[in-house]
Amino acid sequence: MGHGCHGRQYDKSFQTDAIFFQALSLSYVTVDHEMLESVPMRSPQIFQLSRKQNKAVVRFHLSPSHVLTCTQPTLTTWPCTSRLCKLPLSMASRIAFGSLRAAARPRALAALPRALSARSMATNPPPPSERASEIIEKLPSSPSLVTKTGTALLGVGAAAAAISQELYVVNEESIILIASIIVFTYIGKVMREPYVQWAEGHVQRIKKILNDARAEHTGAVKERIESVGQMKDVVSITEALFALSKETAKLESETFVQQQKVTVASEVKAVLDSWVRYEQSLKEAQQADLTKSVIDKVLFSLQDEKTQKDILSSAVAEVEQLVKSKAI
Repeated sequence: MGHGCHGRQYDKSFQTDAIFFQALSLSYVTVDHEMLESVPMRSPQIFQLSRKQNKAVVRFHLSPSHVLTCTQPTLTTWPCTSRLCKLPLSMASRIAFGSLRAAARPRALAALPRALSARSMATNPPPPSERASEIIEKLPSSPSLVTKTGTALLGVGAAAAAISQELYVVNEESIILIASIIVFTYIGKVMREPYVQWAEGHVQRIKKILNDARAEHTGAVKERIESVGQMKDVVSITEALFALSKETAKLESETFVQQQKVTVASEVKAVLDSWVRYEQSLKEAQQADLTKSVIDKVLFSLQDEKTQKDILSSAVAEVEQLVKSKAI
């Protein structure tokens, strides 16, 4: 199987496999033993070599919008023994730029039709449209500002402008930065699920505590409402009790007055009774004295002879009168 080259529009699939060589100006490469010596470069470029499925793929960025891809059946047959492969990148760039720039321009014009004709021979496992859709779907976007496609175009344009104007040069620091980002992203993805589970558990525990407290508070409030509801008639009951207490106080006052009256009456009656008894005793004493005086007077008068003769003559006269009247 021979090698082939084809041109295609720029996408982000160049970072996957094999060899890629990035030039910041319009360049051209060939797929023979002189290909590395025919690339004019203005600044230190990136050259990487790897293996995938025993094939070698070269992707040269001829411009920010066009990429030339070359495929070699096996890395063992790839002629990469020139002096540029063994020199540092910055030195290789200066040598290639100084000595081979003039030879590269005609070769570029001659090889472009061959690259375009070999485009149909290249085979990529995933269709470009699907890969582009997947990459676009992974990009961040804001509905109010730009879409995902706009984000991709903006990022690619900014990167291409920075590289073409030599504002940014990919070096080992960039590789370290990308690797660090990948590592930290992986660590974040690994730790996110346990942290999310722990956070959800903590939130659920706090929610349970709050719900229990709310339920307890609700129960206490309901009990208080029920206890207060039992006293809803307290006003009428209090009014009735107050009226009853007033009536009771009135009756008690009347009873006390009557008791005082009865007490006074009893005391007056006792005094009157004492006076009656005293008067009666006086009368009895007077009658006794009178009776005694009368008896004494009669007895004294009976001791007189004249009185005795008078009494005897009156008695005889009365008897004679009775005899005359035949009463006895």
